[in-house]
Amino acid sequence: MDQRIIFIQFIFSEWYDAWLKSVPLNQMAIEGANMLRSCIIIFCFTVTPCMAVNEKAQKIAPIHSDHDHHKYQMGLTVDVDQNVTTPEKAQVHYSLSLETEADLKISQIREDQSADLLITLNKPRLQFSVTNSENENDLFNLTYDSSKENEPPLPPFQYITPVAKCLDGAEFTITVDTNGRISDLKSLKSFRRKLDKELDSSFPQEMKEQLCSTIESQATLVGMKYFTSYLPDHEVKLGDKWTGESTLLGLGDQQTWTLSELGENNLQVKKAYTVTKEQMERLVGNGIFKDAEAKVLESVHVDKQSFVVLSNQINASTKAHQKMPLPDGRDLDATYEVKAQLSLSKLQD
Repeated sequence: MDQRIIFIQFIFSEWYDAWLKSVPLNQMAIEGANMLRSCIIIFCFTVTPCMAVNEKAQKIAPIHSDHDHHKYQMGLTVDVDQNVTTPEKAQVHYSLSLETEADLKISQIREDQSADLLITLNKPRLQFSVTNSENENDLFNLTYDSSKENEPPLPPFQYITPVAKCLDGAEFTITVDTNGRISDLKSLKSFRRKLDKELDSSFPQEMKEQLCSTIESQATLVGMKYFTSYLPDHEVKLGDKWTGESTLLGLGDQQTWTLSELGENNLQVKKAYTVTKEQMERLVGNGIFKDAEAKVLESVHVDKQSFVVLSNQINASTKAHQKMPLPDGRDLDATYEVKAQLSLSKLQD
């Protein structure tokens, strides 16, 4: 046990004995004081040592071992409420949900603790819906679910279902460096071979090439790096703050992470920031939305012993105003409220 804790317990015991002798108390008061003393000593032997251990700086990169196997649920949800005032009043809700299971297995660990992780996607599913409370016409109210084969295909969704089938069982390998951060993405050629094998001639070749080009691009690696961007390149302790580059939106900003305790067995790394009006214009284009800012909260929960990720979640919300001319000469005037969540949650082994 930490010598400081032993010293504190000794000083407290000496003070308590001296105080008990100097103050006249009846037997009930003495028993109550002794019970309080016992509680304080128990606290010193249990809670205080845990606090002392957490004061020690350490790396929080996941500790990998041979044959590790973890399962995760990955998801992206976007909800958009559009309120149109001109040219015709409308209240439209758009909903998008993309989810898949991901099996993660350690395929190689090097001497410097960098590692290769094999990831297999299972049960990918895309859901999309549009509802217009001002218009009950089916053209303005539609739903799509890639897992339901019997649904009539709606352009351009007729191409999504076969792609989702190709993603089911697709494998690729990521490399993490000595700090646990994703540094490389490879073995995507197996997915391309699966596309060539399973997509029939009705699937446009140009679309297939574009899909493969997108998946194998540097942008995919940048997006994957987000899931380990919280990791510092140095040791940290509870309460520490450090900066890291945000890779998710491609803004290149330096943002601050904070390490805190979450319950008895978990640690939490989180950051909150605002995407400014100028940054929003860089993301969606100048003049499309007026005065739009986004509030973002990112939170990562890790196991306190192995530092394996238990959940990784980003929540973003924004309100925007759009005013633009339409091809028929009228103006579109609408407001938007957008909420998005990107999540990664560990499933029970």
